[in-house]
Amino acid sequence: MYLQKNENMKKVILKKLTLTNFKGIKNVEIEFGPQGTSILGTHKTGKTTIPTAFTWLLWGKDLLDRKDYQIKKLDENNNPKHHLEHTVEGTFEIGVEEFTLKRVYKEIWSTTRGSDQKYLKGHTTDFFWNEVPMKLSEYNQKVKGYFSDESTFKILTNPLFFNNDKFFPWENRKELLISMIDFDEKDLAQSKKFAELFKTISSKNISLEEHERTIKSGIKLTKQEMDKIPIRIDEVEKSKPETLTEEKYEELEGLKKSIKDEIILIDKKISDQSLAQKEINEKKLKKEKRIGEIKIKLQNLVSEEREKHIRVYSERDLHNKNIERIISQKEEAAKNNLVSIKNYQEELKEIEPQLQPLRDKIKEIKSRKFIFDESEGICPTCKQN
Repeated sequence: MYLQKNENMKKVILKKLTLTNFKGIKNVEIEFGPQGTSILGTHKTGKTTIPTAFTWLLWGKDLLDRKDYQIKKLDENNNPKHHLEHTVEGTFEIGVEEFTLKRVYKEIWSTTRGSDQKYLKGHTTDFFWNEVPMKLSEYNQKVKGYFSDESTFKILTNPLFFNNDKFFPWENRKELLISMIDFDEKDLAQSKKFAELFKTISSKNISLEEHERTIKSGIKLTKQEMDKIPIRIDEVEKSKPETLTEEKYEELEGLKKSIKDEIILIDKKISDQSLAQKEINEKKLKKEKRIGEIKIKLQNLVSEEREKHIRVYSERDLHNKNIERIISQKEEAAKNNLVSIKNYQEELKEIEPQLQPLRDKIKEIKSRKFIFDESEGICPTCKQN
């Protein structure tokens, strides 16, 4: 992240963020990698809590720019848990300097006179810079000095900030986008078409906007003067004597001619000012068109990045589910094997007492000697040996 639009840009690195009892997170420490860190999870697992903790650490606000919102952990009935300290601590690196900020939100408990029962009196927030305690004003001053102004920093870190009228009015967005366009009034000054215009504003040491306001004011005054001309003519007509001398007549004709010449001059001035105003309006339309193109490009970039994250998350989620399914199958097979082993062991226990008599009988049979009786070798039928 880079701050300031000049050669003295500074790189701000968030190295570590630690949350303790902050919203739904009991305790987590995130060390951010040099190439970026992805924070993934299913719905309501605390993904949004991480950037919220970041803005709360610096400005005491959430992503919706609210100061008054719930950061306490909730119990199973959605009631705040008491007697906990809610802490966010961040380690940053700017240039060769590394420092740590910490903001701690905690409850203040008190007792009424004559009673030992405590009640919640209010809350307080403590601020630390490299473990040095300080007041809110000192803390804010240091944050501003290191991280530029709040709006600039949020434009760079919060995608929701720039396009929200509540956070950043359209007038400010327009001014910022125009400032990003590579436009130099000197280029227009070299054009013959605008040479007279820039000669005028240079001699008066005013801007185009100020000159525009001057022209509009002049047009308004001129129209007011034109509205008075019929009245002045009528007054001259009424002031004419019933009988006019030739000299008086010529004087009145001269006055009439001068008034007509003045009207022609005023009409020419209005025409010239209208032409200049038309050229200014055309330039404004070009700027507004360029702003619209930049805005569309920005929206497309945001949409592409969002789709990319959704795709990566879906693929990882499917992979994780497959792994979980395989693990579940293996665990189930292991359970079945354990049951079979147990059954075999019980069966062995039942067979074991029956084996010993059989072993003894086998041993006794093996110990016998074979004695052949020749009388038993005679065939009982043919009586032959």
